[in-house]
Amino acid sequence: MSVSDRLKTETLEWSVAQMRGQAFLSGAGVLRRPLRGQVTRIGRGAGNHISPQGAGLSKQHAELRRTDDGWLLIDLGSRNGTYVGGARVQEALLPDRAELRFGGAVMWFELSQEEQLADREALPGLVGGDAAMIELARLVRRVAPTTVPVLIQGETGVGKERVAEAVHQLSGRRGAFIPINCGGFSPELVGAELFGAVRGAYTGADRDRVGALMAASGGTLFLDELGELPLSVQVQLLRTLESGTIRRLGEARERAVDVRVVAATHRDLGAMMNQGTFRADLFHRVAVFPLRVPPLRERLGDLPAIARHLLSAQSAELRLHADALAALCAYRWPGNVRELRNLITRAAILADGDVIHAQDLALEAVCERPSPMRTLDERRRIALGVCAGRGNLSEAARQLGMARSTLYRKLQRLGWDDLDKEELLARAEEATSA
Repeated sequence: MSVSDRLKTETLEWSVAQMRGQAFLSGAGVLRRPLRGQVTRIGRGAGNHISPQGAGLSKQHAELRRTDDGWLLIDLGSRNGTYVGGARVQEALLPDRAELRFGGAVMWFELSQEEQLADREALPGLVGGDAAMIELARLVRRVAPTTVPVLIQGETGVGKERVAEAVHQLSGRRGAFIPINCGGFSPELVGAELFGAVRGAYTGADRDRVGALMAASGGTLFLDELGELPLSVQVQLLRTLESGTIRRLGEARERAVDVRVVAATHRDLGAMMNQGTFRADLFHRVAVFPLRVPPLRERLGDLPAIARHLLSAQSAELRLHADALAALCAYRWPGNVRELRNLITRAAILADGDVIHAQDLALEAVCERPSPMRTLDERRRIALGVCAGRGNLSEAARQLGMARSTLYRKLQRLGWDDLDKEELLARAEEATSA
């Protein structure tokens, strides 16, 4: 049987009943491609199903084989190795999402059926099927119908307010969801914002003010950045949580409120208690049911889906190229999803045409982040990049995920900076075969 006939035979469609879900590969110049057969071969030679772009790819590098247990990745004796999540493997049963590397070509494996299941399990307003997010959704669904106070912890920009909104939506409470940023007011005014005030209670109070606690009666009050509350206001809040009543500033009368309190913070409240800047009794009152929202860098498997979701809000025509996704996944995201949203918004404006490439992202910091081939030793890694660029330094730098000036400095350290194009390519090929 010829190679082409064998490939045609191996790529016959399995019935839906035989499949756990539709698998996809993307990255290294390959747009999101479905794996339609029992076997998918990866390599740079003729007769392969997929030939990704990247240095160090063998003619017959690896294959993905569908089994009863899932998708099995098998290395076919490649020179530069096959990796799953940074670990070199000969054979590996793949999880539902995984970063794969064939030499220097980085690709993403994913199962769509699991994505759809994750979407069904995810919280309203949140995207992602990472195990930590699925567990978060389970906990939210358990606590939402109760009246128990919830404390949401996580870094800035991870989506704590979205989680709080999900608690409210799933609670069945008919009142409003009222968000208050505790750090957004002066210490003198935050009490009035929370509890309300009567006319003349303080300088500038020219009318009665309905506080957030009263406005949220029958619903949910979200106290964002709880750690910013002054100690004096912490005392008042504790009393309200214990008694179910409020007293507006300048008023002797107490008023009953039926409010569910959900708080959030990025600060270490335990350390603040030790320092005397946060009351222990208030902490134990609001932290009855703590929830943690993981940072984006801990769930990079969700990043492509989140990025596409954010991009769809900007334009239905725009899409992300594989090199853009690779650049996004190489970044550490100190600002989390908020930073990603801002970056996608900017890239949608800068993109020429309907495809966003890595250069449209303006992620200068990516040059300092781990390259897809960073696990190789420096000399061999640079040589692979030079080979992939056929001696062209700009293309080699792109393949390596670094600035051209950075590549030139590395060539100087190797003593290769004074070689012409042919000599440089010969030296690189010698280094890769050593």
